[in-house]
Amino acid sequence: MLKPSQSSLKLPATHFLGLELGVDQLRAAVVDDHLDLVVSETVDFDADFPEYQTKGGLFTGQDETYTTPVDMWVKGLDLLLDRLRSKTDLSKIRAIGGSAQNASVWWTSESLSQLENLNPARTLHDQLGTLRTFSVLNTPAVGPASAQDTSSHAHVLENALGGPEEMASRVGVSAHQSLFAVQIMQCRERNGVAHRIRTGRISTAASFLCSLFIRKWAPINASQACVSGMWNHAASTWDDAALGVVAGEYDDVKSLREHLGAVTTDVEAGVISPYFVERYRFDKGTTIMTFTSDSISTYLSFCPQPTDAVLSFGTTDLLMTPTSSYIPSRAYTLITHPAQHPSEKQRRYVSIVTSRNADAPRGLVRDMYTKSWSAFDRLVAVVPPGGSIGLDNKLFSFWFLQSESPRLSHVRGLFRFETGVKVNEFRDLRANPRCLVESQLVAFRVAFARMVAVGLFAPTFSSPPVSSSSSRITRDLGFDPYDSRHLPRRVIATGFAAEFPSIMNTLCEVFNATVYVPHTQITSGGGIGLADGENAPNSPKPTGVSRAAIGGAYTAWWWTRTKTGGASDGVGTLEDEVRGVLGRKTIGKGSAVGVGLGVGIGTPNPSGVIQRPRGSSLAVHIFNEADEDSLHVDDHLRRYVGSPGGGSNFSTPSLLGPGISPSTAFTTPDANLGPSSSPSSSSSPAVLPLYNAEGEYEIDGGLVKIAEPDEDAFAQYAATVPEWVRLENMIARGIV
Repeated sequence: MLKPSQSSLKLPATHFLGLELGVDQLRAAVVDDHLDLVVSETVDFDADFPEYQTKGGLFTGQDETYTTPVDMWVKGLDLLLDRLRSKTDLSKIRAIGGSAQNASVWWTSESLSQLENLNPARTLHDQLGTLRTFSVLNTPAVGPASAQDTSSHAHVLENALGGPEEMASRVGVSAHQSLFAVQIMQCRERNGVAHRIRTGRISTAASFLCSLFIRKWAPINASQACVSGMWNHAASTWDDAALGVVAGEYDDVKSLREHLGAVTTDVEAGVISPYFVERYRFDKGTTIMTFTSDSISTYLSFCPQPTDAVLSFGTTDLLMTPTSSYIPSRAYTLITHPAQHPSEKQRRYVSIVTSRNADAPRGLVRDMYTKSWSAFDRLVAVVPPGGSIGLDNKLFSFWFLQSESPRLSHVRGLFRFETGVKVNEFRDLRANPRCLVESQLVAFRVAFARMVAVGLFAPTFSSPPVSSSSSRITRDLGFDPYDSRHLPRRVIATGFAAEFPSIMNTLCEVFNATVYVPHTQITSGGGIGLADGENAPNSPKPTGVSRAAIGGAYTAWWWTRTKTGGASDGVGTLEDEVRGVLGRKTIGKGSAVGVGLGVGIGTPNPSGVIQRPRGSSLAVHIFNEADEDSLHVDDHLRRYVGSPGGGSNFSTPSLLGPGISPSTAFTTPDANLGPSSSPSSSSSPAVLPLYNAEGEYEIDGGLVKIAEPDEDAFAQYAATVPEWVRLENMIARGIV
């Protein structure tokens, strides 16, 4: 493995550009040699291009399928570069990195010649925004998770490859809606044979964006191929069996393989097209990186250490952890690390555990029980762990508004349990926010422990083998829930839910890990610290800098550094080099309130609006309770899950709604919700740094510590893990 640089490399004063093509916006971030942000810019598809009439960057079909106009993306790049040119000198940019959402792009055979012969006097959209360039103008896209379910195409692919486990073993992933393979199947079925004849190349959205810059079709990056549902990692080739299923009656395996093209592990895709040199004054030697997915680029922006985990809260919650082992399973996804130097002998990967029941349940619980995020945050904080003071009567809830794949793919509904018995509603309604958050976090904690048990993170994390001498609980679970040595030492949190002090404290206690957030989340209440993902239609737009764009800029900076210094000069991994430049420093003077607390309620937001980061469907309401209307809960739930089935009765009253009196059988002490004892405050939750006795806090690699673990609190949650697992197993087996 490469070693970190021992001396500072003296590079010219240059800049590095990172791009992210999201569902709803196209974003850019420029950093300098010291990784300081120079400028950022955003193009909002709905606001900037109203002529397309998209919502959240998407068209929604009657069958709740989503498509997006590819030529709108091209038009967005024109506008983004025009705006950047007016703010900064683009000739200083030395390299460009990028990422994009999960989507497919269908190039015509003629498009290759068009890319090679672009006229700098005309916009990209004028030259590429037609059916001459794209055989499919409106391509399948991944919309809000709350409105989607695993498609029939995904089931067809999974069954043809032998089921979830066999599919994961063969192509590294289990079936789900957003697979590149599934999108191709959907597009072929919708468009028939005619478009296939005109198609010359099928790209991911990331390789499409890269292609615009290098005047040719860019190859798909290995980090995207390995989660496409068609890539055989062991053989390092497209899988014939998977290709046969995807091709179906509209194509043949050979033709589909040619349309997909070669897969690359190279970090560098090429040099910039003369078009951008002449039109925007980029330097002709500007290097273009191989673009990757936005979630992985977000991960790279945090430069996690081997003992770290990154938890990104959003439409889909993602737990991402570095590993050097490739052990495929349906329970998680393994992605090839996209920024590895050719001289590295040990290949690296990123493990990803996903939860589709993320923002949607949190937003629904907010609507049903509190009507405000400040009240939601306070209820999570004041209700005891497990929703009850007692040790033997803990409460559990499982919210499956959309199916989780693959083990729980058949489950839809809401399940609550008191003393091990399924109930329609908790006697103490105030327990609902806390029990939801706990269940979401315990699910990740259990998933991580199971990955450790199969040796995925060895030797960094390992647990003693389960034997006859192990405790009964350890034998039943496959791991010891009371042993925190196999859990991450640090969890880096990002996304809107990471703004909640109560959620961050719960995360700290469940994992027994120190919790960090980006420093800019502390200083600006969001911004560069926000997560990346997709916006739901009609949801507020973010005002901060995209972490995925920052990750692309960091990758561009690192690769230029390796080329300048070379491996022989000791240039290390991207993570080592970025952490080395960002360094560690102690700054800031905290208030007495913050000292020693780690997290706490911040000051009110003057605008009265929570700024929701991209990818979160949480803050879809104005944060002013005086204007909030009561919701019909049945209708609100059905908007997410359709007709209830298998779960509880969905007619759950609002905790403090008009005419509703709380249950008299409370199992928690009186919840003091603030000075007014009412959850009607319009202040927005905000985390604070963990200050030392001098009122200072430390920034480590751009991250700020906000919570430290407590062994007693961890033990409380460890005691609930066996029951949580038992209840989830019962739900999966359909016996509750």
